[in-house]
Amino acid sequence: MTEIEPQDVQIEAHLVVKATGFQREDWFRLLDARKAQALTEQEIAAWLRSNTKLDDWWSENIAHSYVQSRGLETIVQGPTGLFSTSVSRDFKIELPRLFTVLVDLEAWPARPEARMLLRKENERFQVVFEDASRAMLTFIEHQPGYLTVVVNHELLESQHDAEQVEKYWMRLLELASERLGA
Repeated sequence: MTEIEPQDVQIEAHLVVKATGFQREDWFRLLDARKAQALTEQEIAAWLRSNTKLDDWWSENIAHSYVQSRGLETIVQGPTGLFSTSVSRDFKIELPRLFTVLVDLEAWPARPEARMLLRKENERFQVVFEDASRAMLTFIEHQPGYLTVVVNHELLESQHDAEQVEKYWMRLLELASERLGA
């Protein structure tokens, strides 16, 4: 007999309450308050195991449900047929320094060329690329000097494009880290 994985099971609401003591939405609010949008599914499950009384199976199930409900899967095909992806990276550096470095589009790799659409100082900015895809970079400060940058890139033509974009952002975030010595 094969073991059922937590992500393979859609648990009825009353069973979630019976097993965990809370509704699924209560867990989601807790995770939202902990800025879990910037974490991977595995990191969310680990946080739940370490900081709640949930066992491994329930931690994984709640984490999986949360990622799905918040649209945090890395590569997703939307109803229009276009794809989106999300990557994140933690930094140990002051928020204004990192924001200044990342908002400097002139320092980004030459291709693809990006143009600024929106900028909210030390919080987020959005860029559009030549292919009409766009990305939002959001800065989540957990505590002074410790933050996460979340990049959500959307309107991509194919899964291959989404995979290439993930590599691009990981490289760009790594270059920013090296530039800052972070």
